[in-house]
Amino acid sequence: MNTQFGASLNAIVAALKVKFPTVSATLSLGPVKDIPRANEKVIGEYGQNPLWRTDNLKDIVRGSIVVETPFELLQVLQFVKD
Repeated sequence: MNTQFGASLNAIVAALKVKFPTVSATLSLGPVKDIPRANEKVIGEYGQNPLWRTDNLKDIVRGSIVVETPFELLQVLQFVKD
């Protein structure tokens, strides 16, 4: 799962660098949430909700596009909006 997610984010970073060639964007991937932690979140955090289901579980995979300056951050935000 993290491999597909990483490939998708890498494609976004590559496209970002085409549009903004000077941006210093890099990708930082977090670990995949393990099953015990996922169970803990579903039961502990969503268990009180009558509509709790595993589809409420978010951030199973995580990643960040890292930039060096506020201006580059604005470029990333503009790219994501477009």
